[in-house]
Amino acid sequence: MDHRDRSESPSVVRAKLIEKRMEMISRLINRLNEEEMKEEESKAEAKRKSRGGGIVFYNWLGHFVHMVHRMLL
Repeated sequence: MDHRDRSESPSVVRAKLIEKRMEMISRLINRLNEEEMKEEESKAEAKRKSRGGGIVFYNWLGHFVHMVHRMLL
């Protein structure tokens, strides 16, 4: 009789099934956490860009006013 022909006891099979279920649950939780992190990062990125647009506009406006002022002097 070969060692591969030996059947495992029900408790061993049950333990393996529980281990597989726990691995699946942990992967699912990790995936959900990653999706939440991506959503938070996208919100933070959008907020940063919306604030940054005003800063860029005022920087450009200040540069424009400075150049016009230099031309008129």
